[in-house]
Amino acid sequence: WVGTNSNSWNKYFVQTADIDASETHNWNNGNGFSPIGLNDENSFTGIYDGQDYLISELYINRQNLSMQALFGNLSQATVKNIRLMNVDITANFDVGGLAGKSRDNSAVIDCYISGEVSGNNSIGGLVGINYSGSVIDCCFSGNVIGNSVKTGALVGYNYDGANISGCFATGEVNGNNYSGGLAGVNENSAISESFCTAEVTGIDYAGGLVGWN
Repeated sequence: WVGTNSNSWNKYFVQTADIDASETHNWNNGNGFSPIGLNDENSFTGIYDGQDYLISELYINRQNLSMQALFGNLSQATVKNIRLMNVDITANFDVGGLAGKSRDNSAVIDCYISGEVSGNNSIGGLVGINYSGSVIDCCFSGNVIGNSVKTGALVGYNYDGANISGCFATGEVNGNNYSGGLAGVNENSAISESFCTAEVTGIDYAGGLVGWN
């Protein structure tokens, strides 16, 4: 309902029960879930508090589209206490488990994601692009696959005053160029009090924490 009602994207949501999202495998002719917040002009600007309840088996398969995740695009938004289990998300660029793109001082707080996220450019297990936003006390466990550039277990591309703090990631990162355990690229931004145990493989600029800083 939230994903298909964009006039609600500036509201405050509180999750009150676990959600089994396995049905999304059959939605939209096999393309799966349609993200909450689609692009820079039509973003989620509200607050979503998951209250530590689960959302399990979320599925997205849109290999030619960008900004794909539970939240496609966040702008001045807050999402917190979300538990996404066993996501299966494939798209083109700006792809994450929780948010494809988080910008304009958005805050992602105390969120846990597990599963597999794959795509081409700016791929992160939690957030694809963290642009002037904050990721605080979050973690990712699973596999992240990037076929081009900027692949990270937590964030693909962390830039322009963005912040990652108190986070960790585990699993596997398989990237091409600029691949990192926490972030593929960290540009003019900060990472603090965070760690990674993920296995990272890549071609140019691969690092256990950051591919290119």
